[in-house]
Amino acid sequence: MAANDNSTHGDGAIRTWQKAVSHVPGAEYFKSLKRPRDVNHLDYFRYCQVKCSKKDEWHKTWLEVVLPSFKGSGIPILEQEHNRLSKEWRKSTDETKAFWTELETAELKEREELVDKRRMVHLKEQVVEQINMTVEDYTHKTRNTLGKMVVASRGGSRTYWPAARLV
Repeated sequence: MAANDNSTHGDGAIRTWQKAVSHVPGAEYFKSLKRPRDVNHLDYFRYCQVKCSKKDEWHKTWLEVVLPSFKGSGIPILEQEHNRLSKEWRKSTDETKAFWTELETAELKEREELVDKRRMVHLKEQVVEQINMTVEDYTHKTRNTLGKMVVASRGGSRTYWPAARLV
């Protein structure tokens, strides 16, 4: 089979099969491979950093864009790989489900961590606000107390020092 694999006959052949799939989303994935035999739909999804919310779109892309690019390429090895990839797609339903489940779990964990970080930021903001309010209250009480002390020391005179100078 290696004799038919034009990807093993130099850079020109590699570029030829990679060019046949250069128009598909995530084409960089194919450029990262040396042989079309290395193509795998789960690796492709990982490479494209898919999100669970786009699962149906990526399945559609694989079935309606990637696989037809192999089949209609006119390159024998890609047409052979189309058959292999189509069979793998149909047979690997459990692996595909496991991939999406694992991805969903990772995304949920990531969201939970983000929510936790936001809660911590909000909590810190509340603590700062409480400290500021306490300082304000303490400053007001201190000014009041010092003002009364000044009045008392002057024999009950109602002359106050300006509060701004006391603190």
